[in-house]
Amino acid sequence: MVEALSDVGRSPADILAATATVRYPEDLKAARTAESAEMLSMLRADPDVDPAMLATVGEGPELGDWPPEPEGIEPLSSYPTMSPGERIHIALLPTRDPTEVPAYLRFGGYNACPAPETHVAALRSLRDRYGAEIVACTLDTIELRVPRRPATPEEALALARELHLYCHDTIDQGLETLSNYASALMASESWLFWWD
Repeated sequence: MVEALSDVGRSPADILAATATVRYPEDLKAARTAESAEMLSMLRADPDVDPAMLATVGEGPELGDWPPEPEGIEPLSSYPTMSPGERIHIALLPTRDPTEVPAYLRFGGYNACPAPETHVAALRSLRDRYGAEIVACTLDTIELRVPRRPATPEEALALARELHLYCHDTIDQGLETLSNYASALMASESWLFWWD
């Protein structure tokens, strides 16, 4: 359910119906655990793999120290390589619910990017808890505006762990530790997720 490439040909209605079966974040955690187990099995079968590397598969990101100053999460529009080009597409979709955008765009289902129904479930969960609303969606990113953010470091760390399941790259190729990410989630109204 997390990485199905069967979205070609699925209608938004089919994807939205599938959303009703998604238990977010539980299903995502189960899928990521299964992925780690499969990866570990493949690596164990390879005689050239360093045994020390096997111990880190599925471990998750380092906790790290809480930063004295939060880094924040840069909005999509601030990245020089992602600045608007000559053309920007603005889409009107037949829904009043912005959490349905991934279903209409059939966004996801490649690499570690969850399937569209998982995105819809995640966006609904973040909307209900934090007032999150989608403000941009590109070929490989989703940007949210989040008016309510985690109130305590403990809540922020739990959310950072959850969002790492949803999108590894925010930590793995960006903020580096759970504490950096949690601090940024508390400080920033713009949350950016990207999958490459």
